[in-house]
Amino acid sequence: MIPKINISEELIKVEHLVDTLRSKEDNIEWVNTWTTDFRAYVNKFKWDDETFEDLVHDDQYLREKITQFLFSPSGAVYQPYFEFDADLKCGEPAPDILLQAIPYSHMRFNSSTQWVPAMMEVEQIVEDTGFSNYSFPIALTYINWKTDAIVGIELFRNIGIALVCIFVTTLVTLGSWRGSMFVMMCVLLTCVDVAGFMHWWGLTIDITSMNILIISVGLCVDFCAHIVHGFLAGKGTRHARVVFVMENIAPAVLNGGFSSMLALSLLVTSESHIFVSFFKIFFMICLFGLFHGLLTLPVVLSVVGPQDPEITFKINEEKAALKENQMNLVTEVLDVQNKGWFTRTRIDENVLRSIKSDTNIVMHKHKKAEENHLRSVFGVQSPTLRDDPIPEHTPDHKENEEEESKEDQVIEPSQPLLAMPEVYKDEEDDDDAADDDVAAAAEDKGDQRDDEFTIDEVAGLKSKKVD
Repeated sequence: MIPKINISEELIKVEHLVDTLRSKEDNIEWVNTWTTDFRAYVNKFKWDDETFEDLVHDDQYLREKITQFLFSPSGAVYQPYFEFDADLKCGEPAPDILLQAIPYSHMRFNSSTQWVPAMMEVEQIVEDTGFSNYSFPIALTYINWKTDAIVGIELFRNIGIALVCIFVTTLVTLGSWRGSMFVMMCVLLTCVDVAGFMHWWGLTIDITSMNILIISVGLCVDFCAHIVHGFLAGKGTRHARVVFVMENIAPAVLNGGFSSMLALSLLVTSESHIFVSFFKIFFMICLFGLFHGLLTLPVVLSVVGPQDPEITFKINEEKAALKENQMNLVTEVLDVQNKGWFTRTRIDENVLRSIKSDTNIVMHKHKKAEENHLRSVFGVQSPTLRDDPIPEHTPDHKENEEEESKEDQVIEPSQPLLAMPEVYKDEEDDDDAADDDVAAAAEDKGDQRDDEFTIDEVAGLKSKKVD
C-alpha cells in the first residue's frame, strides 16, 4: 500500500527540491513544477494578509485550494501529475494525495561519461531532500543509463569469476598448477587486448559487448590449453618439448582459429548492432587468442615451463651425488686436520713431561744442597743407623713396601735424620727430651726417604727445643 503524502508538511520541501534542480544549469535544462503556479494562485486569491507558509499549514484550507487550482485554467495542466485516493471533484476538498510528479529535463549529453554522473547527481539531490514518503527520479532513458553505470563493474566481476573457473578446470584436467596459471594468463591477456581494441573499432562497453566478451572467454581457452597439454605430455628438455608442440599441436590450433574466423565472416554484411558487435569481438578473440597461444605461450614455456619429471629426477640425483662428494671431501679434510692435531698434542705432552721431570731433578738437587749447607752451619751430623730393631710387618705390608720401594728405588731410613747440636749436650734433661722428639718424628717419617726429611722440619724441632 502506498503511504499517503502530507502535502501541508512536504510542500516546502518540494519547493526546495525544485530550486536545487534549477540551480544545476550544466545538468538540468528545465523543471516544470506545480508549486510555483500554486503559490501565485494562493497569493492572488487570499482574503487576509497571512503568508503562504501560514496558510498551507491549515490542512482543510490547503485541500480546498488544491481543488480550485487544479480546476483553474492555470492549474488544469498539472492534473495528470497527481494520483489521489479518490476521484477529484470540483467544489469539494481534494482527497488524500498518493503520488505527485515533477517533470524535468536533462541537458543533451554525448557519452556515458556525462549522462551517468548527471543521473547520479539527481538521485543524490532527491535523497538529500529527505521526504517522509518514497521519492526517486525516474525516466525512460535511465534504464540504459543505469546499465552503463554498472556494466563496467559487472564486466570485471564476471571475467574474474570466469578466470577462476578456468583455473580450476584446467588444474583438474592438466594436473599442473603452473600450466593452469599459464592458461589463465593467456586468457586474461586476450580479453584485455580485445577490450582495448574495441574502442578503435567503434565499440563501447555496453550490455551487448559485455555479454559477447564474457561468452568469448571460453573460446580463448582452446588456443592455449592444447599447447600446454602437449608441452606437459612431451619428453625431454623444455626446448625439445616446445619444438614438439609447435610441430604437432600448433597446426591443429591454427586451423581451428582460422575456421572460426571463416564461420563469422558472414556477419560482416549485417546491419544489426548486435550481430556486428558479435563479429568484431569474436574476430579479435580469434586473432589475439592465436597470437598468445602460438607465439607468447611457447616462449614462456621454453623459459619457465614445468620440467619433465624424468629430467627433474636425474637432476636431483646429480645434485645429491655432488653434495655427497662434497661432504666426503670435507670429512677427509677434517680427518687429516684432526690427525695432525693429535700428533701435535702427543708431542706437546711428551715435551711437557720431559720438562717437568727435569724441573723435579733440578729442584731436588737445590734442596739437597740447601740441607747440606744447613747441616754444616748447625753442625748436624749425617743420619746413622738406628740400634733399635725395625719392627716386624705383616706380609701384606711388606709387599706394599716392596712395590713402593721398587717405584721409588730408595732405601728406607732406619734412624732419625739428625742428631742434636753440640751446644745442647751439657744439659742432659733437655737432650733426652730432644732425642725423644726426634725419635717420634723419625717413626712418623719412617716410610719416607732420608732426603725427604727436610731441613724445614729440622728447624721446627730446633725452634721447639729453644722455646
